[in-house]
Amino acid sequence: MDVRLYTDNTVCHKFKDFYDEFYGGKTGLTFLDIGCGEGPFSKYIEERKNRVVAVDIINELPCTECLMSIRADIFEVDFVPNSFDCVIDNCCLQLFPLDKVVELIQKAKGQGMAKARGQILL
Repeated sequence: MDVRLYTDNTVCHKFKDFYDEFYGGKTGLTFLDIGCGEGPFSKYIEERKNRVVAVDIINELPCTECLMSIRADIFEVDFVPNSFDCVIDNCCLQLFPLDKVVELIQKAKGQGMAKARGQILL
């Protein structure tokens, strides 16, 4: 499993480049979009024929065949192990205390939110 932690909002500003590098042309994958907001990452992923679970504490996106939206606190949600090919943070985790973020990363790795060869981009 590849875990990358970016502290300069690189993922936010260059998400399309990251997506195209790691997943361009692939379909049928499942993504977790943490802090989806109005859904720019989720919509981009969905347009490329992949599934998305979009989680945000404030916003809830319209659900479609490939997009499931959950309005919830990501720290309180449990997912089935090995559910996601990629877990991405839409620039929200920087707003939380470091211990909560570390706990979430451990949950993502230890409980297997991401598949064995999945990626976590924070």
